[in-house]
Amino acid sequence: MTNDDLHKKLEAVHRELEAADDIAPHDEDLLRALLEDITSLLGEKQRIFDEDTDSLTRDLMRITYRFEASHHDLAKSIRQVAIALGNMGI
Repeated sequence: MTNDDLHKKLEAVHRELEAADDIAPHDEDLLRALLEDITSLLGEKQRIFDEDTDSLTRDLMRITYRFEASHHDLAKSIRQVAIALGNMGI
């Protein structure tokens, strides 16, 4: 998956997050912060492989499970981003 493909998936998550109407404020803040971290990481010229990227992917998967029942489409998009990051070695 290319960075452009991943950016498109991130945009889809943003759209779905905007459309969701009953997400707890804490969960929404967490997801927005994670999306900002991913976008920032992708914008760097040199990838960083450290504990921060491990926790980023782990946090994405954790929030995916929380949204699975109530926001299935959003959870699916977040999971796709997490898998793509994992495939990229992030």
